[in-house]
Amino acid sequence: MADNSLLFILRTAPYGSCLAREGLEAALAAASLGQSVSVLFMDDGVFQLVNDQQPAHIGQKNNSAMAAALPMYDIEQRYVDEHSLNNRKLSAENIDRGFTVLNSDAVQKLMAGHRHIVSF
Repeated sequence: MADNSLLFILRTAPYGSCLAREGLEAALAAASLGQSVSVLFMDDGVFQLVNDQQPAHIGQKNNSAMAAALPMYDIEQRYVDEHSLNNRKLSAENIDRGFTVLNSDAVQKLMAGHRHIVSF
């Protein structure tokens, strides 16, 4: 485990509060400062990855562009919690590509493998 390893857990829905956007911004900022960053979307955070979002209808900006920028900031470790998808009647086909779906055991191992965990 590296001293600078950071796991960002994004748990909040993309719209209705600023936490989803702030979590993505924090992950991008940490990566731009040379930190080793991983991102896990779970709970209502999985809604941030749903394809074809139309937030303009509710007067919001689309957060999915920020999630799509993660690889440009060398954030290659991008995960989504399978249990959270299932509980929300979603599947891997409903979300943007480029995210590894993890079962509960793999989520626990991911968390144990990071020195610092930041949750939004």
